[in-house]
Amino acid sequence: MAWRISLWFVLALASPLVVAQRAPVTQSFDLRVPWSPEPVRVEGKASLVYELHLTSYAKEPLRLTTIAVVDDGGHALATFEGKALETVLGRPDHPADKDLTRIPPGVDAVAYLSVPLDPGASPHLHHRVTYTADVTPALPATIGGGAFAGPRRWSCIPPS
Repeated sequence: MAWRISLWFVLALASPLVVAQRAPVTQSFDLRVPWSPEPVRVEGKASLVYELHLTSYAKEPLRLTTIAVVDDGGHALATFEGKALETVLGRPDHPADKDLTRIPPGVDAVAYLSVPLDPGASPHLHHRVTYTADVTPALPATIGGGAFAGPRRWSCIPPS
């Protein structure tokens, strides 16, 4: 009888580990901002102009659907999707099909971003990227990353 209780106890402890191991792994991107951007004036408006580098380490192609620039308070300062997303993307591999939002495994993409500054926003910014795996069914996934600290005070923006 004691061995049955011991066996039950071992199985009860091991069952959460078995369930945890079955959780699906979501393929994703590495996000990074290669330098800390400084504010500039573009067409009379204060903005941060910089690059967000995205590298796919997935086993299958990933399709970008949205890039949002978000402050510490969770407020999106800029969101790029649809044609706006296609306009800001560049790919060093120059895909023949011209589909810049479909990122094959091991390929880099660069988002050339111009983000209007909000004087009330936190200077600590990061990115929220939504994408789908290029398989059926294409379930959306969202990751955060590419964090950087902008200027401590938006008041240091050069005058126009």
